[in-house]
Amino acid sequence: MAQYSIQYSIKVINRKSPSPFDAGSRARTGTFGENLQLEYEYILYVKKIDYKKANAIIDGKIK
Repeated sequence: MAQYSIQYSIKVINRKSPSPFDAGSRARTGTFGENLQLEYEYILYVKKIDYKKANAIIDGKIK
């Protein structure tokens, strides 16, 4: 998005990290049968005025 002059920030969430309320839950349940491609969630933040353009870039409508 930087090449399109859109300011952005990214927040990464690890969905497999232990919960602060149950620190041992990952060790107990493991990852058997889970789709590891869904382990991380990426949230992109852009200004409201750039939202439509950023969405079009992500959808591949603008190259």
